[in-house]
Formats: sequence, structure tokens, C-alpha cells
Amino acid sequence: RAMCSNMCSKSRPQPKSMRFESFAQEYPDAIAVQFPVSLDTHNPYFLNGDADHPVNLWKWTTATNKAIEINAYGLEGWTAQEGSTVSVKSHFRFGRYSLILRRAFKGGDDDIQFQTGRPIPIAFNVWDGYHGETGNKKSISSWFTLWLDE
Repeated sequence: RAMCSNMCSKSRPQPKSMRFESFAQEYPDAIAVQFPVSLDTHNPYFLNGDADHPVNLWKWTTATNKAIEINAYGLEGWTAQEGSTVSVKSHFRFGRYSLILRRAFKGGDDDIQFQTGRPIPIAFNVWDGYHGETGNKKSISSWFTLWLDE
């Protein structure tokens, strides 16, 4: 039995690369999924649209674990929508988030109206609160193409 004390324990320590230390962050982590409000015009500017070509953002943050819908008209022109219909399922494990954002195909007047069988532009904004990212300090993507099937 003495030989088994280290090798037979029920829980083995996690490798150092998988350990996560809990700490308080000054800014929350967040992600926003971005779509053009209209699929019938050219792609808006990938950095939150512009005055003539707004985008619909679904923004989730660790501060609330909820998603809000925003219409953006550039970096400074953001308007939060009342009563978001985007639902959230999130999970944090081993220092990584998994996130599912979900909404019906048809949204409100200022929302993207999803359609099957056609390309839908999609872009991402990510805020790493641990590294002080907040507001316009964030990581961004250009447009990707999303195809939906029924």
C-alpha cells in the first residue's frame, strides 16, 4: 500500500498547461458576431459598418453571460436594441470559452434576415479583458461567408 500512495490516487494533478488560476479582471472578456443588416447591398465596412451600411452585432460578455443586439454604424455609432431575442449557451473550461448564440431566421426590422441557399457575410470582434481590451481596443476579423441550410 505504501508503494501505491502516489500512483493510485483517484485524481491526478492536471498538467501545468491546463491549470487555470482564478483572478479578478478589470475588463470582461467578450465576443461579438457581426452581420450586415441588409443582404441586398455590398458588404459593409468590416469594422462595424458605416453610416450608410449598418451591421447587426450580437455581443456576449462574461460580465453578464447574456447577449445583446446592437446596430452599429461605425466604431462610435452603436445603438443597443430593446429586448434581444438572441439566446446564449456558454461554457468555460481549461482557459477556453465555448459559446453558442442562437436566434430565429427572421428578426426585427433592424436585424439581419437569414436566408438559406445564399452567402451571408459574417465577421467577429473579440475582447480579451485580461489584456485590457475594451471599447475599440479589440481583435477583429474581416468578412467570412456563412451558408445556411434548412
